[in-house]
Amino acid sequence: GIKLFTRDPRLSEIECALSRGDRRVGDILLEIWHNGGGFDAWTESFEPVEWKKTFESREIPLELFAQKHDPSKTAPWEIVSKGTPKEFLLAELKKAYAEQTSPNCFDRGGCSNCNICGYPKNTREEDNLQITPSSSFGRRTKKVAKAGVIGNSKLRVRLTRETNLRWLGHLDVTRAVSRAIRRSGLKVAYSEGHHRHQKASFGPPLAVGYISNAEYMDIEFEQAVTTTEMEKFAESLPPGIRLIDYKPLLKRSSSIFSSVDSALFSVDIPKEVSPDFPEAFEELVSRETIPFDRFKKRVDLKKYLKSYDIADCGEHWRLKILLQCDPQGSGRPSEYLLALGIDRAESLSLPYLREELLIRTGTEYYDSFGTRWGTWEEYIESGQND
Repeated sequence: GIKLFTRDPRLSEIECALSRGDRRVGDILLEIWHNGGGFDAWTESFEPVEWKKTFESREIPLELFAQKHDPSKTAPWEIVSKGTPKEFLLAELKKAYAEQTSPNCFDRGGCSNCNICGYPKNTREEDNLQITPSSSFGRRTKKVAKAGVIGNSKLRVRLTRETNLRWLGHLDVTRAVSRAIRRSGLKVAYSEGHHRHQKASFGPPLAVGYISNAEYMDIEFEQAVTTTEMEKFAESLPPGIRLIDYKPLLKRSSSIFSSVDSALFSVDIPKEVSPDFPEAFEELVSRETIPFDRFKKRVDLKKYLKSYDIADCGEHWRLKILLQCDPQGSGRPSEYLLALGIDRAESLSLPYLREELLIRTGTEYYDSFGTRWGTWEEYIESGQND
C-alpha cells in the first residue's frame, strides 16, 4: 500500500512567515517565548491559535509574509550578504521551474561564478587534485592527489567564546569558525561526495548564555600546518572567538566529543541574590535526588554532580562545580541555581564560565590536550579556584 505523509499547513504558514519576516517577527518570537512557547515544530507542542493571536496583537497579518514572494522586491534578509549574487539565484530558480539543472563546475570545465565555495573565479579546493580520464563509460572522472601533497595532519584547537557571543547558539559558532578557516586559506581536508564538508568536529556544545575558555575542536588538514598559517587563522576569527592553543593529534585519536566526560564551570553569585547560598546549596546536593524539569523532560541533577567548592569573594560567592559532560548526559550550573529557587531572570543573567573540558582516568583528570590536570583535591589546594 501507499503511505502518505503530510505536514500541517498551519505550521508551514508560520515557518514561511518566520523565514520571510522582517525585524518585527523578532518581537513576536520573544512574546511567544514569554508566553511559554517552545518546541513548536513538535506536533504535541504546536499551538497555532496562540501564534495567530500574537501576530494579530501586533497588527501584523500572518498572510503578509506567507503570501507568494515577488523576487523583484527587496527582501528583509538581503541586508546580509552570503556571497552568492541574487541574479545567480534567480537564474537557478528559473531553471528549477523548467526542470533543468546546472552542471558541476568540473564537468562543465570552468567556474559558474556562484561564489558558494568562497573562492575567486576559477580557483577551487580541487586545484590540489588532477583529473584523470576514466575508461568506464558513464562513470564520473577519478580524482587523484598530485605528487608532493603531504598526508593528512590533524590538530586539536582550543578557542574561547567571550561575553559578546554568549547568546549565540552552538551552530552559529561552528559556522563562524568554519568561515574563519576558509578566510585564512588553511588547507583543511573535506569529506567526499556531492555535499562536501570540512573535516572538523567540535566538543560538547555550550549552553546559550554561557561563556567559555574551553571550546575545543578537531581539524583535519590535507598537509602539515605551519605556525604562520595558524596565526593567520587566529586573525581571521571574529571578535569574541580567540585562539588559545593547538596541538597535533594522531590520525586515529578519539574525537574530542567522545573523549570528554567532565566539565569544570565557575559562576559568581551576588550575595544580594542569595545571602545564604553555601548552606542552601549544601542542603540541595545532600538530597537523594534533585528532580528538575528540563524542556518538558524531568531529569535528576544529582547524577550529574561530581564535585563542587564555594568560596567567599567579598560581595559575591564563587561556585566551582565539576559536572558530568558526555554523550549520556550533561549538567549545567544554572539548573542547580534554578533548583534552589533563584529567580529565572537572575539566574540567566549570571556569568557562567566553562573553564575546562576534562578526561577522567581513575581518580585523576587530564585536560583535552592530554596534559595531567590532577585530582579535584589538588585543584582546590593549588588555589586555581581563586
